[in-house]
Amino acid sequence: MPTITFTVDGPAGKGGTARFEPRAMFEADGKLVTSWASPRLVKYTNNTPVSVVLPEGPWKVGGLSGGQPLPIDVGSVNADLKDLIVFNLPPSAPATTLSQAVAAWMDSNVNTEVTEPLVEGILANPESGARAVLDETYGRVWKASTAYAAGDLVLLPAPVNGPGTRNSNGTSRGSFDATEQGLWTPSATATVDGLTDATTVGKAVAKAASAAAARSAIGAVDSAAAAATGVLSFESFGAVGDGAADDTPALLAAVSEGAATGKLVVGSPNAIYRVTQQGTRTFRTGTGSTYTAPYCLSLPANAQIDMRGAVISVPSSFLGIAVCNDHPTAQTDKIEFRGAVIDGGGFNASRGYALVILSGLAAGSKIAMTVRNVSYIGASISWCTKTEIERLHATNIKGQGYMLGNGLSDLNDLCTFGLLTADNIQDFGSFNQPGNGYCIGATRSSINRIIQRNAAGGTKYLKGCDELHTVYSEFDGAVSTGETAYGTANSGTKIQGDDASNKTGRVTFGKIVSRNCVGSGLYVRFAGDTLIDSYVGAKNGRNGTNDDLDLGEFDDLEIGSVKSDSAGLGGFTVGPNAGLVKGGRLTVRNVGDVTAANSYCFTQLTGKLRFSFVELMDNRQTPITSKAIQAPNAVSMVFDNYRSNIGNRVDIRSSLAWLGNPILSTGNAGLTGTVTLANGATQTDVSNANSVSQAVTGGFAEPLFEITPLNAAAQALGVVRCAVPTNFAFRMFHATATGTEVFSYRIVAYVFRTTKPA
Repeated sequence: MPTITFTVDGPAGKGGTARFEPRAMFEADGKLVTSWASPRLVKYTNNTPVSVVLPEGPWKVGGLSGGQPLPIDVGSVNADLKDLIVFNLPPSAPATTLSQAVAAWMDSNVNTEVTEPLVEGILANPESGARAVLDETYGRVWKASTAYAAGDLVLLPAPVNGPGTRNSNGTSRGSFDATEQGLWTPSATATVDGLTDATTVGKAVAKAASAAAARSAIGAVDSAAAAATGVLSFESFGAVGDGAADDTPALLAAVSEGAATGKLVVGSPNAIYRVTQQGTRTFRTGTGSTYTAPYCLSLPANAQIDMRGAVISVPSSFLGIAVCNDHPTAQTDKIEFRGAVIDGGGFNASRGYALVILSGLAAGSKIAMTVRNVSYIGASISWCTKTEIERLHATNIKGQGYMLGNGLSDLNDLCTFGLLTADNIQDFGSFNQPGNGYCIGATRSSINRIIQRNAAGGTKYLKGCDELHTVYSEFDGAVSTGETAYGTANSGTKIQGDDASNKTGRVTFGKIVSRNCVGSGLYVRFAGDTLIDSYVGAKNGRNGTNDDLDLGEFDDLEIGSVKSDSAGLGGFTVGPNAGLVKGGRLTVRNVGDVTAANSYCFTQLTGKLRFSFVELMDNRQTPITSKAIQAPNAVSMVFDNYRSNIGNRVDIRSSLAWLGNPILSTGNAGLTGTVTLANGATQTDVSNANSVSQAVTGGFAEPLFEITPLNAAAQALGVVRCAVPTNFAFRMFHATATGTEVFSYRIVAYVFRTTKPA
């Protein structure tokens, strides 16, 4: 049996365990290999080779990538594990399976040896189509030691420099000397309009009255050579690719021919194909209605195009659609469109259409492209089914990069999205186009990675999204244009329907990272069930009016862990009409980084919430400006474990609050002092320097703080209740409403209730 060897990189002295397990039952050497009985557990130490002996067959290995097990095919010879793993490809196919499939397709469809001898062989074969075209269109060039028949017409070299006919059968001499010249009769030189100078001897094409036939023949020869490889080029249909010539007819002809013959059409990597308007077309809206817009290049069903990085360009003055598909309202076009860079020519405030519209793509379609240098919307890809969006990139956009479904009538369904990236995205001067890289409307779909840099807004998940999972979403909003006018619109990740009747559905995330957002790092409104494994935010809410996490108008929200640091205003806020929040660990630090006043680490205005561990900290020390908790309404709030160094700076007015197992530190101020309750007063204010008490609202059946009096006279009063502590100030209640007492106090702990609320 073969030996499989691997080495794992990592800190010295550490390691782990890799699990090798059969992907399915198979037979090897007369034995059954099963996923139940045959797995191998292989312990490894970082940076040290380790081996395992495996039967030949289909296996998978876990414990290395942190995700799903990686499929491998073990062959009959020893191998290194890294050579069996598919890198940067979907994990569902092993390397051998993919390589075999690719090799089989290449053998059947592509002659990869497109060499000069191959072309020469095609042209030398008298039975080939290319040779027939040449023979029917051009005169032959005289060659030494070549057999000619009487009457053969060829182009003779100097001193004739023109066409001539052979006088009799025979073989030409070794050179075109005087004797050889005598064997030929020169013909009159023909002029070719548009191809040669009529007065220049020797540059005419024999038997041609105009250049049209010559051009057709040249194109035919080029196409014949391309056809031999199963690949067509735009240049073979007359494209120039210099950014100045109008290449639209050539591009349309090429993609039409490719779709009809099933051949791949390729672009030249350095070409810039300028396209112009060809007509108007009817497109769908998100509500199911239609509109008509001008377009340039339309892609037919069954087109297979690899632009190989070539650019399709329009001037900024063209306000229509540069690229679309033939039937955007029919959901019948299966298209493969990869490697294109679509350039809008610059910003135009009058633009009202997306630069690219691909709508209603049928199952099996594959898209990978870049849009750039355009205002309003870079590209709209909507109402597609079972389509693979392999890679999208948007750069230098003023408005919105991509609209991936917009409205309940054009959601994408059963689609996979690979890598979605965007950079340098500005707002278009309206709340609806605030500089988002992506707006997404999809059902029963998945997104692998979203990465955005230097953008005014991040990713927005629209109404109707359901059963949509995003593995990783990262946003860094460091942009310096006038985006600050659209606070919540400029959030890193927005999960937002239209209203209570048009919500997002079940939307799930692996990890969300947001940095330097003008608005919130995570903003939720009008959402159904939302699940987030992990959220990390830093320096969001840079306008000073938005909290890092602003969550409201949702049914059910579950977050595994939250870490928020240096928010411009507040950290974690549960806003209006919230439903149920369930969380694991919540850490908020150093809020009020832009606006210190009224900046709370945690705010709950509505709903029911429970976290297993909450840590609210301010590490800036002098002075502590943030507040720990604000819960001014009758909300249900349970922290199973609570830690804070912000002392007693809380405003909790609910009898349904629970802070369990509190660990408190005093921050930069003490929590002891003296108080006088005199003349039958029922309450008095106590505060240290630079502190302010808040007004008491409502009553409390149980103490929020337990105050332990330190002298005998005060102890007779019993437990004093602290109603609304804030900023190291609190309000104390007299136990008997009579007498005058002076005593010391010490805050012992939070004891919010003896039992947790339901």
